Amino acid sequence: MLENFIWFCVGILTLQCIYLCIQLIIEVRSELCFYLAYLLLGIVTIFLFLYPTPNHLWYRVVLCSLSNLAFSFYWSFWKELFSFKKNDGFAYHLTQFTIYIFAFTALIVFLVYVFPNFEPYIALINLNIGVIAQFAGVIIFVLTYQKKEKLLSIIMISGAFSANLLAALSQDQQLHDLTMLPQTVPSPFAYFAAFVVETIFFSTVLGLKLRNSLLERRKLEDRLSIVKLEALRSQMNPHFIHNCLSAINRLIVNYEVDAAMHYLTRFSRLIRSFLSQSRESFIPLSQEMYVLEKYLEMESLRFSEQFVYEILVSKEAEALNAQIAPMLIQPFVENAIYHGLLPSKRKCILRISVETEQNQIHIRIADNGIGRETAAERKTISKHLGPSLGIQITQEQFDILSTQYGEGIGFIITDLYDENQNPVGTSVLIHLPIKKPFVG
Repeated sequence: MLENFIWFCVGILTLQCIYLCIQLIIEVRSELCFYLAYLLLGIVTIFLFLYPTPNHLWYRVVLCSLSNLAFSFYWSFWKELFSFKKNDGFAYHLTQFTIYIFAFTALIVFLVYVFPNFEPYIALINLNIGVIAQFAGVIIFVLTYQKKEKLLSIIMISGAFSANLLAALSQDQQLHDLTMLPQTVPSPFAYFAAFVVETIFFSTVLGLKLRNSLLERRKLEDRLSIVKLEALRSQMNPHFIHNCLSAINRLIVNYEVDAAMHYLTRFSRLIRSFLSQSRESFIPLSQEMYVLEKYLEMESLRFSEQFVYEILVSKEAEALNAQIAPMLIQPFVENAIYHGLLPSKRKCILRISVETEQNQIHIRIADNGIGRETAAERKTISKHLGPSLGIQITQEQFDILSTQYGEGIGFIITDLYDENQNPVGTSVLIHLPIKKPFVG
C-alpha cells in the first residue's frame, strides 16, 4: 500500500515537472526554474526513501546534501515568486541568507566523504543550521504576508505550514543519532503526503501568479497599443491639416478671397471637432460621420464641386450608438477623391454607407473613379499627388486594433468593372466589431 502511494506521489510530481517544462519552453521564468529543480530533487529524495541503505556513508551524505540543496532551491523559488528585491531591505537579505546557508550546508556535507571522522561535527552543524533556517523561514513568512499579493501569500504560507505539520508527524518520536547525518524517515507515509500537499498549494499559487502576470502583460500591451495609435494619429493629423491649409493657400494665391474665407470658416469648425476627439481612443460613430461630412464639404468646395457625395447610415447603425476609432474612415475617403475621382472625366460620385451585420459594423466607401489599375498607370498624377500616407498609417492602425479585437476588424479593397471588364471605380469595405460605449 505504501509503495503504491509513493508511486502515486511520483506520478503527480512527474506531471507537474512536465507542465513546468512546457511553461519554460513558452517563457523562461526564474521562479519556474527554481521550482522545477526543487521538484526534481524531491523526486530523487523519494526514491532514496523508497530504497533506504542508512548504513552506507554515501546514502547519508547524498540524502542530507540533496535535502539541503532542495531547500536552497525552495527559498530561491519563494524569493522569485514574491519578487524580493534589494529595495525590500531585510526581507531580501534574510531570504538570501537562508538560500546561501542551505547551499553551504549541502556543500560541506560532502566533506564527510573526504573526512569521515568529521561526520559528528558536520552532523551537528547541519542540525544547528536547520534550526536557524526554520526561525528564518518563519520570519520570511511574516514578511511575505506584508507584500501586496495577500491571497498568494496566504495560500503559500498555508501550504508550507500544512506540509511542515505532516512532515513533523512522519518523524520518529526519538531523536536520531546526533553523531551521524540524518539517515531516513522512519514513517515516510506522512512525509510523502506532505510533499504532495505542498505541491498542490504551490502549484495553485504558481498558476495564479502566471495568470496575474499574463493579465498585467495584456494591460501593458493594450496601453502600448493605445500609445502607438496616438503616435500614428499624430502623424496623420499634420498630413490631413496640411492638405486643408494647402487648399486655403491655393485659393488665396488665386485671389479667390470669398471662397478662401468660406473655406477657412469651415476648416476652423472642422479643426475644433477634430481637436475634441484627438485625445479619445474611441468616439461615437455619429461624431465620426459628422467630422467626415464636414471634411467632404471642404473637399467639394476646394475642387469646385467636381464630385458629389452622399452618406447613408442605416437606422440600425444609428440606434446602436456604437464607438469607433477616430480618423479611421477619412484616409479611405481622401484616397478615393485624390486617386479615383479627380482624374476621372465622368460625373464623379462618392457614396459612403454604414450598416450592421452579424454583430459588426460595415462601412463601405465606393467611388466611380478611374480605378486602381488606371491610377497606377498615371505616373504623373501619382507623382503629383504623392504616396498615400494616410492609407499607410491607417493600415498600421488596423494592425494595432486587431490585437485588441481579434479577427473582427479589417478592410477589403475591391476593384469595380463593367460588363466589358473596364474599370469603373473602387469599393472599400471596412468591417468593425460593434463596440458599445462604457457605462459606469
